[in-house]
Amino acid sequence: MKSDKSLVKRFSLQRVVQNASSFLWKEVGELQSSQEEADTRIFLHADLVSQSGAYEAVVITADDTDVLVLALGLAKVIPLPMYQESGTSTRTRVTFTDISAMADSCGSGICEVIVSVHAFTGCGSTSAFVGRGKAGALKLLGKDPEYQELFAQLGNDWDISEDVYKMAEKFTCRMNDPRCISADVNKCLWNLFCTKRGETDLSQLPPCRDCLQQHMQRANCQSANGNDPFSKIQIFLVLWILHIIFMAGFCKTID
Repeated sequence: MKSDKSLVKRFSLQRVVQNASSFLWKEVGELQSSQEEADTRIFLHADLVSQSGAYEAVVITADDTDVLVLALGLAKVIPLPMYQESGTSTRTRVTFTDISAMADSCGSGICEVIVSVHAFTGCGSTSAFVGRGKAGALKLLGKDPEYQELFAQLGNDWDISEDVYKMAEKFTCRMNDPRCISADVNKCLWNLFCTKRGETDLSQLPPCRDCLQQHMQRANCQSANGNDPFSKIQIFLVLWILHIIFMAGFCKTID
């Protein structure tokens, strides 16, 4: 009996190999991209499926928050209803999130900037503000259109303007201390430190201005990448990073 079972297994495997070798493979130009992250490449496939006219909805299988945020940001770009399938590793409990309904509930204003907000408040490639969740940031966003304008500008240009830096400081102050009336993150940091008489975990305090500006540059790159996964933007990102490395080495050599 054992030999018969092993023979069946070998025969089945041969059939699978034969079927796989008979498949016709062709290159799909619409899926060509310099994007390296699977999180963004997923939506190249979703966009291609939506344009084929052969399907009624797009189901994305992922347990990643980054994918959910990107889906919300692109809900109006992809014309088909989108769902995110998530669950346990054993697949005993599966949940389907209606991305299209969630996007309608959030509104177009929030969805247009949610990728930038996610990058600023912390994602897979940017640091987060300790003890400050995304819910508080989204509440601030809904209260003041000025903050929506801030995140609408994030990722549009490699060079961040001074006005955007100042708005980011103000947003960081409000996010860390709703009672703060200052738009200077250094003052906010000092006031919070003095209020707690220095008896606090430093990670709970907002970053200083220099650190916040570095964080803004990283969030700006991530926002540019996430807001348009259909472009070749990572090519320009690599060239931009190489330019910075070259200039840093060049300046060091001169010194």
